[in-house]
Amino acid sequence: MNGQDRVREGSAHLLLSRLRARLEQPGLAHVRPLQAALGRGALPHEEFDRAFLVTVPGEIPDRLAALREICSSLKPGRLLSHTEVLPDPHYQRRRTVERLAAQAGFQVADTFGSWWAFTINLVRPPRTCDRTGQGEQPR
Repeated sequence: MNGQDRVREGSAHLLLSRLRARLEQPGLAHVRPLQAALGRGALPHEEFDRAFLVTVPGEIPDRLAALREICSSLKPGRLLSHTEVLPDPHYQRRRTVERLAAQAGFQVADTFGSWWAFTINLVRPPRTCDRTGQGEQPR
């Protein structure tokens, strides 16, 4: 692990600590933050109702594998909300996000914003998502 990786890991730990403190408020017990190496099979299958990515995917080495894993971890019909904002140095264009999302098995539900700041809401279809890129997995 190099120095830059340690800084990122430390920053993520700090952000998750702050989030966990906020989630101690009444009515938020159903929210569970999770830090995982996306694309490596760390997420459970069909467990989550929502997932949020904000200016993250550009920093993930294998974005397609990560999106496939997220798709598989969502319950059918549930949502991934993906936001990109400039001047993020790893900004992903809307077309790039839409293409990768389709390859991962998502369907675009809504898009909001402009070319420099947008959110795409992606829905996991009723069929099982393919984590491996080998074709749709049987249920």
